[in-house]
Amino acid sequence: MSVGRCAALLVILASLQSSAVAQFPFQQPNNFRQPQSPHEAIRQRGFDYYQKGQYREAIKVATQVLNVEPKDPVSFYLRASAKIELGRQSADRLLIREGIQDARQALAIRGGDDKFTNLYIPYLYGMSCLAILERKPSHADTSIKTAGTIIDRPNVEKNDKSSLLYQRAFAREQANLVDSMLFDQTAATPEDLRAFRAEQAERRRDAIADYAQAVKYNPKQMGSHINMAKLLAVSGDVAGATAAYTAAVQEFPRNATIFNERGVFLRQQGQLDEAIADFTQAVAIQSDFAMGYINRGFCLIDKGENEAAETDFNTAVGLNPRMSLALSLRGTARMSLGKSEPAIADFSRQLELNPKDATAFANRGFARFFAKQFDESARDFQQALQLQPTALHLSVWRCLALERAGKTEQGHAELQALLDSGKGPQGWVATVSRFLLGQSTGEEMLAAATAVQDKRISAAQQCEAQFYIGQRDLMAGNTEAANTHFEAALATDANYLSAFRGAKYELGKFSGQ
Repeated sequence: MSVGRCAALLVILASLQSSAVAQFPFQQPNNFRQPQSPHEAIRQRGFDYYQKGQYREAIKVATQVLNVEPKDPVSFYLRASAKIELGRQSADRLLIREGIQDARQALAIRGGDDKFTNLYIPYLYGMSCLAILERKPSHADTSIKTAGTIIDRPNVEKNDKSSLLYQRAFAREQANLVDSMLFDQTAATPEDLRAFRAEQAERRRDAIADYAQAVKYNPKQMGSHINMAKLLAVSGDVAGATAAYTAAVQEFPRNATIFNERGVFLRQQGQLDEAIADFTQAVAIQSDFAMGYINRGFCLIDKGENEAAETDFNTAVGLNPRMSLALSLRGTARMSLGKSEPAIADFSRQLELNPKDATAFANRGFARFFAKQFDESARDFQQALQLQPTALHLSVWRCLALERAGKTEQGHAELQALLDSGKGPQGWVATVSRFLLGQSTGEEMLAAATAVQDKRISAAQQCEAQFYIGQRDLMAGNTEAANTHFEAALATDANYLSAFRGAKYELGKFSGQ
């Protein structure tokens, strides 16, 4: 029941999504064979803007050239690439469509020339991005088919084949993603589900094959190295993924992104020390690489080294004070160190950046509960539930916060109404709810937790059961019995749970507390 833990899991997603190399639509300018132009110096400035991520400036420069040279394919190509990337970042499908139209203009001018097949790159990339925003797998299929016809041309150079193979593989991944978004597993028959999974697996295999071929044609195609390794991991081929990441590190021994990506993979395999070593290497290569500090801090939290984790998150926040993820994780580390007030400040800053962040409201609710600010805690849990109604475990914490604030009748009435609605908590959360409402005993709740076959889940539920029983004893004035239950909660070693942290706060088991 730890929303803080859920927030921490976002680090992996952030790392996967932040790999700009995996979505670079065009080749480096020095590899791009450009027709001679009297405006080449201006055009080059546009490429420089693109490489720096200054897409609006790149669009302005490309437009400036096209105003005086309206049939310059490279400027159409540059403007297309910048519009598509900017549209992807802002989820603006109309801007992506404008980019695709520019790409078509470039192709109409020189697309039939095998020396300029790289002009297809923004078109292929744009169609793949549009597939996601419009939820139309047919767009990705268009990219796949178009790339295939160009790759098979006899005079296409290896570097260009590599880029086209990358785009085809990327399109296959987007097709899988859109199909996953559209497929309703709840309404599917077993045959439908088997067919869906088989199609997904086939696309993954084809994408892996494309990435592998792209790397053979051009070993410096970094996006193909990374994406191939990720897909192998997703497919369950840990050995293949390990080999792919190793090959990538050998090919790019001074690239922070590569070490960061392998570190994320190693953490997923439970190899925390090896992951930390990779993140350390990433920040040694690039000292301002915020994601490396964040991911290393995440691993340190896993190891229970929260002070070292806080230091890494401090560095990440210093590099980017508006980085919500770093603030969230620093708040989580601070809660685990008994620093509830600084944690509250971190989560409050998150909410200044995004007032609709349900996770930030929930985490601040926990921090305020631990700081014994029970009214404020209950309000935060309510805000989180309004923004994320499926986070029903927070209804238990809101009930408990209201009880601690002296508003037991209100807390019980709300929780009972939720249970009666048919949309309330199920399973373990319902078991805890019944205990808080006095409809079952602590012994019955503990027995339910102990009976769970999965040892990790059983330990987590026992931790929470002991914490809630301790809270009930505490409110009854039986501090000695409460402390016994809080000690039992800590004995489960489920240190990733809010209940575990809560038990530490109640016992004052923090240095300096």
